[in-house]
Amino acid sequence: MTLNTPGDFSDCFLLPGHTFSDYDSGVHITPIGKGGTPPMEYLNVAVNFETALDRNSTVPDFSIHNQHANP
Repeated sequence: MTLNTPGDFSDCFLLPGHTFSDYDSGVHITPIGKGGTPPMEYLNVAVNFETALDRNSTVPDFSIHNQHANP
């Protein structure tokens, strides 16, 4: 996330379903949804912490095999 106007935090937001990841500290923040009614509104947020800070985690390898020449 990049702040476009220094000193003004109104343009630095995180949309629901999008994740902000700070890979240096191993923290990932994702707003999931909001709810409630005024004045008791709330925001559901998932916060994940990396357990492997040594960067030895692996990424799964996905491959697609097409068995038909035409759809």
